[in-house]
Amino acid sequence: LEKEKYTVIHAQDAKTAFSLLEKEQPDLVIVDVVLPDSDGFEVCQKLHAEERFINIPLLFLTHAMNIDNKLLGLQLGASDFLAKDCDERELLLRIRNLLRFKKHFDDVIRLSVVDSLTHVYNRRYFQHRLIDEFERGKRYDREFCCMIIDVDHFKEVNDTLGHPVGDRVLKRVSGILRRNIRAADILCRYGGDEFGLLLPETNFQGAFVT
Repeated sequence: LEKEKYTVIHAQDAKTAFSLLEKEQPDLVIVDVVLPDSDGFEVCQKLHAEERFINIPLLFLTHAMNIDNKLLGLQLGASDFLAKDCDERELLLRIRNLLRFKKHFDDVIRLSVVDSLTHVYNRRYFQHRLIDEFERGKRYDREFCCMIIDVDHFKEVNDTLGHPVGDRVLKRVSGILRRNIRAADILCRYGGDEFGLLLPETNFQGAFVT
């Protein structure tokens, strides 16, 4: 894989693999059925139970290649199943196909949750994350803040200078906001000249800290 210019991150067991998944966002997971501390089926099941990992394809590459294992893996959501003694060309071809599918899937997801003008999240995604944070806050007694940011006198900009200039203003405002929030914060175009900002793990006083 490295000879083909792929970046490879290796884990010896399932525990290490999930620790790496928390830090990295891989485009593909390759796993054996037999692992020192677990099995590949548990990895597959946990991977697809997490919404943030659900779009990552998983390929089983194993010596434990029988029809029962193959059916179980596919039933749990694996994208493909290969024997370790397979032809190297077949492995590379299947990997390319899985990565191509993931790119198409990511593009579809991006178009469904991102505002086409400002390239920040749209209102639908923001509302989805707001519900998630609310439920997480209730369950774990954690605080979060939510802001609605309105651009003053924006209608005058459109009326006097035209909508193309108004679009440029919205793009500029969204860029300024993105540069001044944390990586974990969620910014969206809430509608028209309004932006929504979700601040996880932040209390009311912390929301005013720049």
